[in-house]
Amino acid sequence: YLKPPKTIMEIDRVENWAFKVFCLSTIFITFFSIQAIYNWPPLAEKLSIFLACALPAGIIILGRAGIWLKTRQIPKEFIWVLLISIFGLFSCLQSENQEASLKSMGLFLATGPLVFFVAKIIFKPTKNKESYLWMTSLILLGLAFWGIYEHFSLGIVYLFSRNPLPAGTLLILLSIGPLILLNRPNMMLAKFTLVLILFSSMFLIILMAKKSHLLGLMVFLITLIIFNFRKYYKFFMGFILLIVIALFSSDSLRLKNENLINWFSQLTALSSANPEVLNHKLPLAIYGSIPLRVENYFFGLHVIKKKPTWGLGFKAKFDSYFTDYNIRLDKFFSKENYQEYIQSQNAFENIVLTYLIEWGAIFCLIYFGGIAYIVILYFKKFKKPLIRKIDGIFVVAIIISFSVISLTFDTLRFPNINWVYHTLLGLLVNIPEKSQVAQ
Repeated sequence: YLKPPKTIMEIDRVENWAFKVFCLSTIFITFFSIQAIYNWPPLAEKLSIFLACALPAGIIILGRAGIWLKTRQIPKEFIWVLLISIFGLFSCLQSENQEASLKSMGLFLATGPLVFFVAKIIFKPTKNKESYLWMTSLILLGLAFWGIYEHFSLGIVYLFSRNPLPAGTLLILLSIGPLILLNRPNMMLAKFTLVLILFSSMFLIILMAKKSHLLGLMVFLITLIIFNFRKYYKFFMGFILLIVIALFSSDSLRLKNENLINWFSQLTALSSANPEVLNHKLPLAIYGSIPLRVENYFFGLHVIKKKPTWGLGFKAKFDSYFTDYNIRLDKFFSKENYQEYIQSQNAFENIVLTYLIEWGAIFCLIYFGGIAYIVILYFKKFKKPLIRKIDGIFVVAIIISFSVISLTFDTLRFPNINWVYHTLLGLLVNIPEKSQVAQ
């Protein structure tokens, strides 16, 4: 028996502390980051978020810097973070509003790519992965019960996010905890608790009645079915049946999803045969999100063609880009109304399109290319029949579901979602080759 070198033992001890700090930071970012940005004094907001992001990464870097210098080997993920940071900085310096762009980019990097770098290292020990999964399960339970309370008391669910869209997306991302743990040989009480957590979060998502969330859950179940998890076909059909029953038995849900249930009448109202549409007398709200999102693609590509390399930066002004732009869906809204909508939202409700416009093609190529590389690397690591490793497929299915949701609103602009998403990427690359195989 050989004792491990002292430096290795010291690194393990340091990274054990880094994991504990990372867990505390996860709790803070999940519950308080958005509240801090909007409601706390500026100094308290900046200091708290900075410490939550910097402490875990700082502990890891200080602990491993000596080995990196001696071996002259820097981890690929750290180089990826540096490249994103460098080209993100270039994009900020080229932007119209440098101060706002630097703040937005800094928040994205600290709660996103840097989190992946930390997660990839601290999740190597199995006990850390298991502890994190139990922690996220308990966080999900707390959020689910709080969200149910919000729904019945306020009529709307925020989950500390100031917006129902990121609230529901956060529930879907955090569901990775109970999903993986249910396939562990746990005691009956633990399994009952995990089922309760999953049921509560799914019930809350249905109560929230947001199309993007329901679509994301459907994509998640379909992904599992595609990977030959046949038993999830029953869950998929049951989920569809549950949604239908909920929509037609609840007046509040039926009102929230009136545009889904009565979509034939809505199409008639938006038809070009309707003189009110032709005269642009209908308000933007009646159009629904589809025509606006389609127009976003046309206008977004128009902007990208003019500044493809570095983008416009955060909170850019789009007035000059409307002068030579011909609106495509003019049967639904006027150019003036659409311009007012873009300026008020300052978003294109699609994270890829938004980042291409804000940060440019080079930044997006490095960032999204890195994400694609991480997922592809997983599939190369687990070729059939090993591809059916249940832990990894759960993570991949949630990542695919999240990618679809990200086509409907700017997910990564929210620090709590950004943090949990990049944590899942760090979890994915640490799935062991001898993990449980799905039946």
